[in-house]
Amino acid sequence: MEGEHCRKALEAVERLTIHPFHVVIADWDDEPEASFLLKTARELRAAQRPLTLAIIKDEATVPKALQAGANSVLRKPIVPSQVKDTLGTARDLLRAKLEPATSKPQVSRQAPPWRPPQPRRSRRTQSFALENSCSLRRPV
Repeated sequence: MEGEHCRKALEAVERLTIHPFHVVIADWDDEPEASFLLKTARELRAAQRPLTLAIIKDEATVPKALQAGANSVLRKPIVPSQVKDTLGTARDLLRAKLEPATSKPQVSRQAPPWRPPQPRRSRRTQSFALENSCSLRRPV
């Protein structure tokens, strides 16, 4: 997988609108430009829409990043195992998106054959009282 690094989020927005990318990673410290980048990525046509990640340092910014368009977040300080897990999930999502859909099985439009209703068997049950005025029933 190849990547491009942009020092400014606005430069990344420009590149994103010209060339398709599979993944966009935005540093939330560059907010509001990072927010603009994520929103721009989210507004691309579905076929060109990349998977988006935001790098955050404050847990309180997670909802803002997700609302702006991030599919997931990476937390600072960057932990290699977290990056590996997150990018592995991203890879799986991208593969599912990029692989052609397999042919779906044909669903029969015919109604199932009619069967007469079966009589219900009565079941004896035994109840046990539980604390907090709950009850549990099970077949005997």
